[in-house]
Amino acid sequence: METVITISIGVGLALMTLLAMAMAIVGLPGVWILISAALAAWWWQPDLFSLTPIVIVVALAVAGEVIELLASGAAAKKAGGSKRAMIMSIVGGVVGVVTGQILIPVPIVGAIIGAIVGAGLFAAIAERTKDERPWKDAMRVGGGAAKGRAMAIVIKSTIAGLVGVILTIAALVS
Repeated sequence: METVITISIGVGLALMTLLAMAMAIVGLPGVWILISAALAAWWWQPDLFSLTPIVIVVALAVAGEVIELLASGAAAKKAGGSKRAMIMSIVGGVVGVVTGQILIPVPIVGAIIGAIVGAGLFAAIAERTKDERPWKDAMRVGGGAAKGRAMAIVIKSTIAGLVGVILTIAALVS
């Protein structure tokens, strides 16, 4: 019976990994929901995991959050942007997720496009309105912010997948 429970939990975690990755793409806490499910399973079946995979996935999740938060701002700064553009790129990414999903009602696609465009647009506007910098400079900063946001989406969804794989393997080999 215990083997059936372990396999069921492993399969459940594998399926939840797909959901976590989709949620990470649109900026929702999919990784944390996946980790919470694993912790609940661990509480229910204490022999399911050792502490090591839990510590590893929590560290990965924290790294993913930091990367997501800072990537568009750091890329905007690298492109010559001000602190104002950095902050606005982060705000624009969040606003863009919601707006993109409304304007492009294709699940996940609208949110991805919105986040990238929002980060770039808000950073560019922030630069353009700061001391009336030329559009060329503002667009370079906006492009950097958009690239940073796109990289953050890829990295965070990859981390969600990695967390899922680690937890699934840990459950199945226990």
